[in-house]
Amino acid sequence: MKKKAHKKAGHSARLRINIWYTVLMTVLGAVLGVAFVLSQRYISTLNIRSNLMTQVEINADEVDYENGILEVENDFTYNQRGIASVVLAEDGRVLAGSYAAFGMDLSAAKLPDPGDSGEILSLELNGKRYCLLDKRVRFNVLCFTVDAATGEVLDWSSESRSDDATSPAPPQMLARAAVRNAYENALLFASLDENDCHLLFAKEENLYDVPVVNLDIHCSEKLFDDVFVRGIAADEGNAFADRKSILLLSILLPVYLAIAAGIGYLISSRVFSGVGNLSRTVAQIRTTDDVRSVRAVSTDIRELEPLTDGFNRMLARLHQSFEAEKHFTDNASHELKTPIAVIHAQCELLIDSATLNEEDRKHVLRIQKQARAMSRLVGDLLMISRLEQGQEYFDFSVEDFSIVVRAVCEDAAVISDKKLILDVKDDVMMRMDVTLMTRLVENLISNADKYGRDGGSIWVTLDKRDGRAFLRVADDGIGIAPEEQEKIFQRFYRVDKARSREMRSSGLGLSFVDEICRLHGGRITVESTLGKGTVFTLEFQLADQKTQ
Repeated sequence: MKKKAHKKAGHSARLRINIWYTVLMTVLGAVLGVAFVLSQRYISTLNIRSNLMTQVEINADEVDYENGILEVENDFTYNQRGIASVVLAEDGRVLAGSYAAFGMDLSAAKLPDPGDSGEILSLELNGKRYCLLDKRVRFNVLCFTVDAATGEVLDWSSESRSDDATSPAPPQMLARAAVRNAYENALLFASLDENDCHLLFAKEENLYDVPVVNLDIHCSEKLFDDVFVRGIAADEGNAFADRKSILLLSILLPVYLAIAAGIGYLISSRVFSGVGNLSRTVAQIRTTDDVRSVRAVSTDIRELEPLTDGFNRMLARLHQSFEAEKHFTDNASHELKTPIAVIHAQCELLIDSATLNEEDRKHVLRIQKQARAMSRLVGDLLMISRLEQGQEYFDFSVEDFSIVVRAVCEDAAVISDKKLILDVKDDVMMRMDVTLMTRLVENLISNADKYGRDGGSIWVTLDKRDGRAFLRVADDGIGIAPEEQEKIFQRFYRVDKARSREMRSSGLGLSFVDEICRLHGGRITVESTLGKGTVFTLEFQLADQKTQ
């Protein structure tokens, strides 16, 4: 029960680490998701504003006055990339273009008067947000075509392609008579003061075989009413970015959580790997012989190094203690054989003596009986010591285990008052020591006979399947309490001590069974219910067919 509780607690700690790690990663993912959405919105806004400024700058160069008439060139884009462009008068009247790209509601809405701040305005109309930019267009550059012979102005227009900082042309341009005459006639034609103007460009050429002079004149005074080029874009990029981000997050979030949980599991598994090794090692230590085969525990987790080092030192001390106990048992058993033999021999002499009266004879017989029991106990201890040393002390060969089981049961049926019920399969071939396996079956049947119900039954079953042999010995006796089932294979342990004394039981029978089973590479399990009986099940590897 304690082992299960510890196991459950370990899983609980691992689960808590996984939960907290997943929660932490989820919070981090949510923060990153919000940052992603905000960054998408910011980038989308930057793109909208950049496109708006570029489009307005391009359109501003496409508005002219031709012979006093407002001209919008073909390159003017009224609607592109979600941007509506219009030309406005200073009082806000739409001179060219429309807001039709955004529907009738926007054209009817109250829009701000055009301004020359050069900044993008954010405004909300009809429940939607828009970005708006106005650029003033000043027509302060006049382009003239003048007849070089007569000085008559043949054509003129006003453009916005130069600002107030436009540099005048070199003075030598006006030194030529034809250019100077054309320049003066152009100023006269447009009623301009020469002090307010300067020549930007002049060129003499032929137009339809007529010599002409082309002039560009910049005037610091406003020649015509200024107009504004307005661009307006719906700030719907944020909503689109939000929808795209949420869709992307809804797809990636489950994958992200699965990856986070997997990483958390790997981290917790690594953290608890050292503890798991300790748990498995402790589980191996069931009897004294297990300590000899248990390996030291190692870990690469620095925090667990003191624990593993302490456990390894304890394991080494346990190994030394058990080895010392084994040597003591072996040596003591050898040393006791001689005095016990002497006691037994002296008892034989005294019993055969004619001078011994009946009362003394009874005492000597009692001593002889105890000496025999002591001799059997010493023999058992020596046998256990040999079992612990390994297979080199015994004769292993491939034999039919079913013959051994039947022979033992036949002998037991003669001396037992219980009914033996056999179900033994033939040809159960195993690599074994016949003497030891005979002792194993004898001890199991003897244990069932001692603790079984008076006049009850003993069931012995031998089966084979999947390359394994299964020996099952069951009785209908007193049973074994759950808390004692792990102790019954310990040396000298007896469940019912009073009954064991009556039967002269040393408590080594099941210990022999466990040692012999281990020596043959088998496994033993016990199932028992108080008042109903006990079942011992032993599992062995069958001999290879090639070996047979």
